[in-house]
Amino acid sequence: MPIELPPLRERLEDIESLCESIIDDICLNLGIPAKQLSFAALQLLRHQSWVGNVRELRNVLERTCVMHTDTVIEAEFLSSVLPPSKQLPAETVPVPVAEVPRPLAQSIADAERQAIISALNYHRGHKANAARQLGISRATLYTKMDKLGLGSGATN
Repeated sequence: MPIELPPLRERLEDIESLCESIIDDICLNLGIPAKQLSFAALQLLRHQSWVGNVRELRNVLERTCVMHTDTVIEAEFLSSVLPPSKQLPAETVPVPVAEVPRPLAQSIADAERQAIISALNYHRGHKANAARQLGISRATLYTKMDKLGLGSGATN
């Protein structure tokens, strides 16, 4: 039984969940720290026409994850990886809402928290291996986990 699915450019509401799923899969398969898209990067992806559908989106995200070292992928970097393509007509593009800037300390704590959770999940809770992957001592890992409210056994 054939299933007809509209092209990705007609399903812009699916971009965010597809990106999260694809990026998680890529990072897990490559054994690299988890990454996420900034709000502006996500908006940039929503503005693309995606002629190649999900396959094209996956290729862009794969190149981005391999080339980008930070855990948060910003729009400026992403735009250098995107293939030249026609943007969607203005009437189909959602109007981006400005991101509310967060204090630097909160952004750093969020990034550390995500990196620790990702490393612990990847190493199935083995703290010595997670600390090694993060480039910190096991004692520092425990200190950061306590400071970030992760407890000694949390991997959520």
